[in-house]
Amino acid sequence: MLSVLLVDDEANFRRALAIAMRLDGHLVFETSNTADARAALERGAFDAVVINLLLQDGDALVLAGFLTGRIAERLSAAPGLPFPVLCSPHPEALRAARKQVPTALQLERPFTASALTDLVRSARHAARLALS
Repeated sequence: MLSVLLVDDEANFRRALAIAMRLDGHLVFETSNTADARAALERGAFDAVVINLLLQDGDALVLAGFLTGRIAERLSAAPGLPFPVLCSPHPEALRAARKQVPTALQLERPFTASALTDLVRSARHAARLALS
């Protein structure tokens, strides 16, 4: 089971993904902006934070950079820090984001709940191998 924070202001996509993930047995929290996402990150632990690159508040890359910075600083002390997963229906936006936040995971929208969970599980496995 994964614990996932979905940060997406497109309510229909966010809710559909949340439902699919919950049906697969995952714990899912939803928010529509980065301010609420930061508050949720202070309150709880997540395996992944899925961030829509096209958020209206324009802070998707700032949030992803914040998460990757925390991971880089504390990975060995706190291997449970969440993986940022950037998503967008525009491949060119994902390519540009990779230049700014190279360690964030990426998924092109639309994607399935199983594609997300497979990606996060693979990243967790690779992180564990790197620490051993």
